[in-house]
Amino acid sequence: MNRLYDLTHHRHRGWDGRVRQSRGVAEWRRYGKVPFAAGLGYSMGRVDARCDRHIEQRGWFYAGLTMYIPPKFAVPEADARAALARAGFAHLVTHTGDGMLVTPLPLLYDPGRHSLIGHVARANPHWQAAEADSVALFSGPQAYVSPSYYATKQETGKVVPTWNYELLAVHGQLIAHEDPTWLRDLVTQLTNRHEQGRAEPWQVTDAPETYLRGQLQRIVGVELTITSVEAKRKMSQNQPERNRAGVVAGLKASARSADHAVAERVSDLGSTTAKGLG
Repeated sequence: MNRLYDLTHHRHRGWDGRVRQSRGVAEWRRYGKVPFAAGLGYSMGRVDARCDRHIEQRGWFYAGLTMYIPPKFAVPEADARAALARAGFAHLVTHTGDGMLVTPLPLLYDPGRHSLIGHVARANPHWQAAEADSVALFSGPQAYVSPSYYATKQETGKVVPTWNYELLAVHGQLIAHEDPTWLRDLVTQLTNRHEQGRAEPWQVTDAPETYLRGQLQRIVGVELTITSVEAKRKMSQNQPERNRAGVVAGLKASARSADHAVAERVSDLGSTTAKGLG
């Protein structure tokens, strides 16, 4: 069996219950339709030759399983693990028989259980989608990249705008937790993590006990048991060094702090010689 089909058969099923990736690749080959991201298409003639190269299995880590990730924008497993450990705010997406559910929420990685944990309001129906396949999306630094940043604009004029960004997609199954002890431990962990570094960090025990119990009754814990992780980092790796230098200079001149963060990423990554479409 083709490695791509075998891999997805064991790991991912689509919103309709069928194997998601193998169905997608079959459609690409049949209709000539392929993923399209950040203005970067994938020519049909190269799908058969390169689709397997976009998927790398390393235990729970996958590169390019459900997300279009050209080799130049793939993230090493060590970097993906580090990103998962420090990830904070996500969009949790779950498909149910009634449609899609999307909830923005802070999540915390639990290495012991290899899962993401968080909570939602009890009134939020998302927690009732327990056992459903879900994905948590964590966005990193992102910024618009103007063609005017590129040195090659003056040389050939053959430049177009694009967007630089980082994205972590964590796939798994959803579990709901209503146990008060579990919830108290969760909010304590979340609080301690995000209060650390403050001169006078707030603690869960600072709140009156009766008030805290009432608040815990209004939430339900959610846990995403991780089956696979994908990470993509598009930071101008496909550009020649002189264009990358222009991107760094242009973003540093911006008034937006987010642009400065992307400039640092582009500068830190340096040029790449990885082959593939970018």
